Amino acid sequence: MFRPRVTETCSVAIFLTLILPCAARAQSAPAVLMGQYNNSRTGANLNETILTPTNVVAGSFGLLFTQQVDANIFAQPLYVPGLTINGTVHNVTFVATLNNSVYAFDADTSQPALWQASLGTPVAVGTSSQPTVGILSTPVIDVSSKTIFVVTYTTESGASVYRLHALSLLTGAEFTNIVMQGAVAGTGDDAQSTPCVSWNGGAVPPPCIPFKAGELLQRPALLEGPGLATVYAAFGALSGEEITSPYHGWVMGYEYAAGAFTQRMIFTTTQSETQAGPTCSGADAPMNQCGHGAGIWMSGRGPALDATGVYVVTGNGGYGGAGTGNWGESVLRLTGAGVVADSFTPAAFLNLNAADLDLCDGGTILFTSSNATVPNLVLAAGKTGFVYVMNRASLGGMTAGNASALQTFIATSQGCGTGPGKGGCYEIHNPVLWNRPNGASILYVWAQGDVLRVWDFDSTTNHFRPDANQGALTAQDYPGGGLAVSASGNGNGIVWAIVPTTVVSPAQGTLYASGASPLTESTPQVQGTLYAFNATNVGTPLWVSTDYWYATKFTIPTIVNGKVYLPTSASPTAASPAYSPELRVYGLCTNCAQDSPLAARTQLPAAKR
Repeated sequence: MFRPRVTETCSVAIFLTLILPCAARAQSAPAVLMGQYNNSRTGANLNETILTPTNVVAGSFGLLFTQQVDANIFAQPLYVPGLTINGTVHNVTFVATLNNSVYAFDADTSQPALWQASLGTPVAVGTSSQPTVGILSTPVIDVSSKTIFVVTYTTESGASVYRLHALSLLTGAEFTNIVMQGAVAGTGDDAQSTPCVSWNGGAVPPPCIPFKAGELLQRPALLEGPGLATVYAAFGALSGEEITSPYHGWVMGYEYAAGAFTQRMIFTTTQSETQAGPTCSGADAPMNQCGHGAGIWMSGRGPALDATGVYVVTGNGGYGGAGTGNWGESVLRLTGAGVVADSFTPAAFLNLNAADLDLCDGGTILFTSSNATVPNLVLAAGKTGFVYVMNRASLGGMTAGNASALQTFIATSQGCGTGPGKGGCYEIHNPVLWNRPNGASILYVWAQGDVLRVWDFDSTTNHFRPDANQGALTAQDYPGGGLAVSASGNGNGIVWAIVPTTVVSPAQGTLYASGASPLTESTPQVQGTLYAFNATNVGTPLWVSTDYWYATKFTIPTIVNGKVYLPTSASPTAASPAYSPELRVYGLCTNCAQDSPLAARTQLPAAKR
């Protein structure tokens, strides 16, 4: 059961039967406990009082120090202030790597890790640029129990296994873990006629669809439902095309209590094989109800949460709607029991499937409007560059012309056909919303091949309209800008962007968590640049990094307490000089390390700015 509790200060909705104080509120300084900063997944920290458009400028802001780690960082760094570790009080940043390692670093100074936890052998995926995958998603932190929850991908006795771990924030010691497994009743393409294994080793009677760890990537950030601590993890495809591979999207929820996990939710997105013949990617299928596909990957964005349920978005796959159990290309609201309570599906879902134009690329963002009639909204964005704005009280299902949506609009320069992405589209991967407490919200989108675009929200119409002020720099390389906003409530807003800017070499097999083939698409591995823009005037950057590092796809920076924490990846083997993955920390300084010219450190081609 979901119970409403509005906590605007922390952007967290509380559900289930126990209501605990919002963890972030109890801190003396703001904490970042989950991916995209909050359970609404806005990508904005509205409690940043140190960094402002006035002081984030060359000469007074720059690189402070780095912390080397053992593998690429796909997870967003998290932050908790005022933890006592080894007898000393620290502000702490937590970093997870693809080597299944979790680090706790002092957030303010360069020193050895406060602790490091190694959580098993990562899975070999056989690609040239990313041979193994371990912790891919952003963990979630429960400060009331001083616990960090993390999902690992490990090789155990020759099999691929997902485990959910509960670690101590103070020592890294493991409280407990559980193998993530289970099954649902269904007749999907890989349904079994023999019993499936349940979450606790019991049996699920046939026909049933088993959760298969070897076919899946747990890319979206973890979600915790406060109250009775329930941790949710979503899954998309490891590899393969929808035409031939019987994978499914999954969401699992585990309650953590008395030092143990209990599975409370298991949901799959494609449950029924109700159609023979045309494949999921065929444009001629009348309802496209093949029983596979519909992965949940959302470019690493986590499921969102309000008082009524958990929101996820699916990619290419079978769709039939209510009563079929097939939910490809759909925005879904799930109950705590894993039942679809509401949904939205674009009328053109067959075209999305046929062209690999996943709806799920940008995940969802929950926000509120001062419109008294329809105050609670959700937006979703995907590969076509379209943004859909929906009423959370009634997502609207599938209607002709998307009439059930409050608004459908192109948030990029133009529609598909001339862009650099799938189908010539300008793909949206990391939108961000400055949800100002006492003013209109502002949406920012920076797609590959496009400039940073700004959309102002009008609560009278519940529509976004283009701001007169747009960016001037084009994000040349995939996947465009990884965005985050820092602000002090309504003011001092800064838009931060991780932008790949210099192509080094094509890397066949670069980890690319798409709805189609996340480990086999050919994409370039590129150097990165960190940009800062005044959130009310994005035409010219306030500040641009000039140091040498490699961007991690779909990541965003963590801005908190006057510092910017940036995850990076190793350079490709062809790059010179070599670069090892690090956490890079930027902030206010008088003799900034990066103010020295880049050419003094290495000879590299000039970045495309």
